[in-house]
Amino acid sequence: MTDHEKTPARVSFPDLDAGQYVPLGALVARVRKMRGLSQVAVQQRAGMKASTLSKIECGDNGINGVASIIKLADALEVPREQLFEWAVRYIESHDTGPRRNPR
Repeated sequence: MTDHEKTPARVSFPDLDAGQYVPLGALVARVRKMRGLSQVAVQQRAGMKASTLSKIECGDNGINGVASIIKLADALEVPREQLFEWAVRYIESHDTGPRRNPR
């Protein structure tokens, strides 16, 4: 997305807006279908490998890295900030590892 393009409108889903947790992959799939896009079209727009989007939507993978979140948000025409929020919720809900203490 270039500076002169405007930010897409936030996506709204009743369950998510009511505070219910919805898995990241389900949200990505919902937006993709709402936009009338195939997995192939989104993968091409985002520059992803063929199986990556499928794995994200199935919950087998999260979105790895800031650049991937930006590319996927742009491909889905979702505000980048919103996809970051969804990704953070996904990470927080799957984070079961020990916390490191800052030194």
